[in-house]
Order: sequence, then structure tokens, then C-alpha cells
Amino acid sequence: MKISRRITLSILSVLLLLLTFGYLGLHLLVEERFAELELGTIERNQNRVVQAMAVEVGNLLRLTRDWAEWDDTYHFMVNRDPRYLASNINARTFETLGVDYIAIYDSARRPLFAEHYEQGKTQPVTPEQLVRLERLQARQSAGREFSGLWLNGKERMLLAGAPILTSEGEGPSRGILLMARQMDEPLLAQLRQRLSLTLDLPDEQALARELSEDQLRNLMLGARVLKTSRQEITAFAAFAALEGQMLPFSVTQGHVWREEGRTIANRLILWGGAIVLLFSALVLFILNQGITTRLERLAANLRLINHEGTVRRVLVEGKDELAQVALDCNQMLDTLDKLREEQLMAQQRLRGQLDALLALASSDALTREDARRAAGVVTRAICEGTGAVRASLWFCTEGEAQLYCQDLYLASKQEHQQGFSMPMAMLQGRYEQSRQGDEPCLVLSDPYDLSRFSAMLMQLGLPPFAGRVLMAPLHHKGELLGFIIAEHERPQQAWQADELTFVLCVCDFSTQTLLTLSKLIRLNEH
Repeated sequence: MKISRRITLSILSVLLLLLTFGYLGLHLLVEERFAELELGTIERNQNRVVQAMAVEVGNLLRLTRDWAEWDDTYHFMVNRDPRYLASNINARTFETLGVDYIAIYDSARRPLFAEHYEQGKTQPVTPEQLVRLERLQARQSAGREFSGLWLNGKERMLLAGAPILTSEGEGPSRGILLMARQMDEPLLAQLRQRLSLTLDLPDEQALARELSEDQLRNLMLGARVLKTSRQEITAFAAFAALEGQMLPFSVTQGHVWREEGRTIANRLILWGGAIVLLFSALVLFILNQGITTRLERLAANLRLINHEGTVRRVLVEGKDELAQVALDCNQMLDTLDKLREEQLMAQQRLRGQLDALLALASSDALTREDARRAAGVVTRAICEGTGAVRASLWFCTEGEAQLYCQDLYLASKQEHQQGFSMPMAMLQGRYEQSRQGDEPCLVLSDPYDLSRFSAMLMQLGLPPFAGRVLMAPLHHKGELLGFIIAEHERPQQAWQADELTFVLCVCDFSTQTLLTLSKLIRLNEH
């Protein structure tokens, strides 16, 4: 079976399964999930109410703290100047601050001032309310601020207290300042508008009508109670007051989520079926017209590559995965061509190195008693076998203090020079410190090393090149006798592994030959 037919059957089977499971899933799960979402929404709304009330309490506490940590208030507690009360706490103050009660107590919790605002006038707080406030303060820690809900008889209030300190928040505390705000209808209307919720504070009679005794008991213990009808769902919860009482509240919302889920499920079934059919037709068209045809052309191109000379590269179409496959094939072919070229170049280098070694071994200069001429043959062989533009052979003088240049061959001009000398430490130290591990040859490619080597050449009166430098040691029975130095002209030219091996072979051969010639020359001189 063709791959296009397999893909078509697989797509049709998958789409059929998706339609079947989608139909069952939408009818069996969507409505249930929307019902859970509805319950989660009512719970989040309850939490929003609690957070909004906490924000109101926090705002009242910050306002109370600002007044309590005011130098004028602190000085009033010290000198009891009545002008402070007359100028700072009046009807306009209550209206501006938006509070209903303000009370000031000294450090012994005795009331110095306590008034409430009602119908545009300030009135003293009743003795019964003072007793309740004293009882509330007795429950709080001395010198600590507090805030929360307070049930003052039938009144429900937001209350905050803060110790009276200096503006820097330092003590000792001179007393406590209390501010309270009634949880009246304007405050509830403000919260409803801010939260966009149906919020209510039911009284005992309304709770008795709506809830059973067990539900009411659980509500007063801090649990949340849900009451569901066909049209709406109501959640009951309670705020914890300062003296341990519970203040019930309710949030009501309609069954919009369940109905919305049913409607969405029906629409999804219709639209999903139509989209799946269109999608399957589009996918099959794209596969047959785009992908399958391009796969066939790619396969044909790959078959033609087997016939040498017919096609050298695969045709690249588009910018997708198939195009990337074609690009990878072309990259592989480029790599093979590059490897083939490198192999040919390596073979050419090996032939040149073999020719240079054969010419070096058969040269009559090595059989005569002329060390300089023999050294010239060696340096010439180095340049011919590696493509170096300049090569030189250096031997240690007696005492190993100096290096003497037996021969320096410049390939471009075919010139030989001798007579250069330098301290042994200049090359030996650089060689021993820079080479890595047990590698005998040292290739100088770092710009800093090359600059130092160029400076050394300039001291010898030789012009430096920009290419990499090869330093190969001349050893005999573990003793360092000198170096062969070869230089490339351009920095792009790299020293290949076979070239390093060739240079080491020439080093071994030239070491034995030149040592033998030197001995013969000394014997003849005696």
C-alpha cells in the first residue's frame, strides 16, 4: 500500500474517532464541568467578598494609624489641650474621613474622648457603648494595634485601634485611638458595585427561613453553606468578628454557567462536525497535491544521483521539513565531495612527500663530506614535501649555548643562506613551554606567539611571514641537538598530520646523516 493511501486512511480513522468521542464527551462531561465551574465561581465570589472586607478594614486601620502616630495627637495626650479636639475632631472630620465613631483612651484605658456622627451632628457615645468598647479593649494586647468587624448590639461596624505614638512611630505609647465605620447600606452598595455581586447581610429571621438548624449551626462554626434552586444558587458564609462572633453574609448568582454549558455543547457539536469535515478534506488535498508529489520527486532525484554524472544535487522545494531533507542530502553530498577532495589532496601530498624523501635519500650531497650542502638538501626537501615557503635547520654548537643555522632555504627564490646564530634558550624555552603533552612538533598559531617569533626573525635580519610556524626537534639518544623550522606564508594554511609525520621523518634521517658527516669531517681534519 502506498504511503499516501496509508496516510489518508489513518487521518479518516482518527477524525472519525475524534467526532465520536467529542460528541459523547460534550454531552456527558461539559455540563458537569460547567456545574463545577459554577460552584467554583460562587466560592471565588465569596472569597472576593472576604478580601474586599479585609481591604476596607485595612484602609480603616491605616487611617487610624495615621491619626494615632501624629505629633498633635501625641501632644494632646500629654497636655490634654482641648483646642486639639475642637480644631481636629468635629463634624467635618467625620464626613471627610468617612467614619462614624472616634474614641481616644489614655494608657490606663480610660476614655478621654468618644463621639459618633449621625445625621450631620456629633454626639457622645452612650455609656452602654463605652462599656462594650472597654470590654473589647480588654481582649486586646496592650500597646498593639488591632482591627476587624465589631458587633455593637444590633450595629455591625468596621473597627480599628492603634497605639498613640510620635510621627516617627516611637513611644512610649500614650494611649489608644479608635475609629469605627458602620456596615450600613451605603457601604454594602459600594461593595456590590465594586465587586459586581449580589451581596447581602441577612438577619436572624432571614437565615431561619433560608437554612435548616444544622446548616445554621455549621454556618456559625465557620463552614460555608450552599442553597440551590432552579433559577439561582445562593452561598452563605460568615465573617469572624473581633469578639469571636460570626457575621453571616450571602452571595447570590443565577445558573448562567450550566445553561451556557449546554448551549456551548450543542454549538460545538455542530460547528465541530463541519470543521472536522472541512479539515479532513483540506488535509487530504494538501497531502495528495503537496507532500506526496514532492516525496515522489525527491525519491526520483535520489535515484538519479546513483547514475554518476546525471544529477549531482537534489532539487530543493519550499521551506518545510521535506525541503530540509533535501538540504541535508545536498549537505551530505557536499561533505562527500569535500572528503573526496581532501583525500585527493592528501594523496598528492603523500606522493610529493615520498618523492621528496626519495630525492633526499638518493641525493649525492648526503654522501659527500659537506654538512652545509647536506643541510641545504634537507631544507629544500622540507619545503617541497610540505609546501612551506621557508625552512631552516639549526644545530647546537659545542657547549649547547648557541644555535647555528646550517641552512635556511627560501622556496620562492630558491636561495640558501647560512651563518645565522641565536642563543639556545630562545628556541628551547619556547618549545618546551608551549608544546602540549607528548607531541614532538610545536605549531605556533597564536597571534602572541607568532609576534614573538616574528620579532626574533627581525633581530636576525629576516622578514617574517603571516603563516603558521612549525618547530620540529632534532633528537639523538634523548639529547636535543637542534630544530627544523618551517614557515607557511598565509595564516589560512594549516599543518596537516601527514606533513608533521613527514617533517619528523626528515628530522630523524637528517639527524643521523648530519651527525655522521660532522664526525667524518672532524676525522678528516685530524
